[in-house]
Amino acid sequence: MVFAKDPVQMPKTDKQFFIENKGQWDKEILFSTRLNGLNAWITRKGIVFDFYKLVKEKQGVAMNSLSSLSNDSVNVVRHGHIVKVNLVNCHEEFKPIGKQKNEGYYNYMIGNNKSAWASKVGLYKKVLIKSRYEGIDLQYYFDGDNIRYDYIVNPNALPSAIEIEIEGAEKNYINEQGELVFTTEVGDIKHTKLLGYQLIEGKKEIVPANFNLTNDKTIGFDVGHYNKNYPLVIDPVVYFYAIMGSGMDKGLSIVADGSQNTYVAGFTASSNFPITAGAYQTTYPGPTCGFVSKVDASGSTQIYCTFLGGTFGNVLYGIDIDQATGNGYELDVNGQI
Repeated sequence: MVFAKDPVQMPKTDKQFFIENKGQWDKEILFSTRLNGLNAWITRKGIVFDFYKLVKEKQGVAMNSLSSLSNDSVNVVRHGHIVKVNLVNCHEEFKPIGKQKNEGYYNYMIGNNKSAWASKVGLYKKVLIKSRYEGIDLQYYFDGDNIRYDYIVNPNALPSAIEIEIEGAEKNYINEQGELVFTTEVGDIKHTKLLGYQLIEGKKEIVPANFNLTNDKTIGFDVGHYNKNYPLVIDPVVYFYAIMGSGMDKGLSIVADGSQNTYVAGFTASSNFPITAGAYQTTYPGPTCGFVSKVDASGSTQIYCTFLGGTFGNVLYGIDIDQATGNGYELDVNGQI
């Protein structure tokens, strides 16, 4: 059971915060947070993402239209996919620090053993973990509805020490745009770009940085020339936008344009899929239908989404972008337009 300080006032507070672990969870967990469609745990080994959606089902079958069903005949089932982003060969000894503390707090009173209860559990806007690697810190924070994190490479530390391993994804790869993508049951998760920069005498200097597959499953960073007398920040911009209805939905291809807008193609079995007003095709033909969606660079706003298909079931296997015009093109299973 969780009790919040002054529950009358809590709805007025910002709901985005990292909850510290004061013994209410396993010792491997440092902080946790909950967002729309995402639970995340900062751990001693990295971060664990639990992406999920709630699907209405009858007798174990996802329903495309629920208008004729009574509430008693419908169950809401949680579909999710857990992905672990593990830090390879990181320090076992480090210092987690919560920053920008919320005035509110949580009390966890779980079980009958009062000595195991956790009181005044802190809520923070940022988490800084010192010395994840030699001379390298890691900071987590919020950007809109997404979690972001920065590697802070302090003077004379080595960026090449940073390596991550993605565990649990259906597939992970670096696409033609140099972006790191991993796929899940509820959508594609994408590091849309890798930003490296330094603050030198109050001026932001951009440093070239790219993802690098060091072996089949380990990912590191290639960093260009920079001033080693100043900290270097490596900032992977993580994109996750839950495009979903009440049935089964699947994104099969994702690309980005020069402005970092993202285009997703796939198929849906949801008649209530979030099609935008004025879309090319707004009517769901069933039993499945292809879709194309465009989401802005922040990952928080859907620019357009349309059905694309006829009455016999359609699947869009791929999408590509004309970078000059921003027009999207459907690809077949062989990658041909």
